[in-house]
Parts: sequence; C-alpha cells; structure tokens
Amino acid sequence: MFKKLIRNQEGFTLLELIVVVAVIGILAAIIVPQVSDISNDATENSVRASLANAQTALEQYKLDEDNTGYPADEDSLSDAGITIDGDYTYLTGTDNTTYVLYYDDKFALDSDDTSADDYLFVDSSQSGVQKLEVTGTTKPTAP
Repeated sequence: MFKKLIRNQEGFTLLELIVVVAVIGILAAIIVPQVSDISNDATENSVRASLANAQTALEQYKLDEDNTGYPADEDSLSDAGITIDGDYTYLTGTDNTTYVLYYDDKFALDSDDTSADDYLFVDSSQSGVQKLEVTGTTKPTAP
C-alpha cells in the first residue's frame, strides 16, 4: 500500500526543478545586458536632444540681444528663459562672445570602447552636438 501512494504522488522531480532554474538563469543573463544598453541609449539620446535645444535657444538669445553676446553664466541662462534639465555645465569665453555647454557625466560612445570617457557638448563655434573623448580630468572649454 505504501508503494502505491508514492507512485500516485504528482509533482516535479529535483532534476526538473534544477533544469528550470538553469534555463531561467541563462535567459536572465542574456536579457539584462540588453535592457541596460537600451537605458544607456535613451539617456544619451535625451542628453543630445537637450543640448541641441539649448544650442538653438542660445543662438536665438544672441540674435535677440543684437549679437551682443550669450548669457554670462548659468544663472543668466535661467534669467534668459533657457532651462536645461539635468547636470550640465555652461561656460563662456571672453566678453560672453563664445560658450560651451556640456553634460557632466561621460558616455561610452564608441562601439569598440566600453569605458565611459566621452563628453557630449555644444559650443558657439560648431553647429550640433559634438563628442569629446577625454583622458583623466579633461573637460570641454569655451572656444
């Protein structure tokens, strides 16, 4: 009678459970890096869009001010109605005639390079978002 009860019990064997856990682990190892890459790409695209919008606003500011210059510092940016979300640094050159605006965190923008050593920035001498690969503590400067 005891043997009959054991044969009628239903459930998973230990081997089946181990196989299922192993398959779940393999799937997680494949999916997690892809999800983090998507997040990094989204952050980079957001920063690029913010920088491009800020550059447009800065050029419009200069035109509105009869080409007398750009806002003098970060406080002047907000006074001029230019808002930038996130951690950015804004620097101006002599007489506020040039500027550089860069995102404070670095990215790994080269597909063959995984180290985060690239700044994204805009400046008054070039149109569009630029990349600066840095070594050590180098940061973008006003042209």
